[in-house]
Amino acid sequence: CRDLCRARKEHLVGLYLDAQNGLLHRETVSVGSLNITRTHPREILYPAIEHLAHGFLLVHNHPSGCLDPSEEDVAFTQGIQRAGELMGIDLYDHLIVARGGYTSLRERGVL
Repeated sequence: CRDLCRARKEHLVGLYLDAQNGLLHRETVSVGSLNITRTHPREILYPAIEHLAHGFLLVHNHPSGCLDPSEEDVAFTQGIQRAGELMGIDLYDHLIVARGGYTSLRERGVL
């Protein structure tokens, strides 16, 4: 998802995986403004159901270049994780990307 690093608006992308962690589908779930993008869990989980995904990752960019997750990023991620659990579809990670690299919310203990 390196292409997101150059975007001027926040993009939220879902990467939907099979049981062997192979990529089934990539979908831009939403495009927001300079510093926020959000969507409803059904918009994120629908492609997972449609493509029979075993699990998924979320990736969004921070055009500001800051790799720290906001409080909203953390709350949003935890809500999506709960929704996925109800559907039996695992959220493996949520990555924040910028020109300087990436941050894994799983590595930060959010998931």
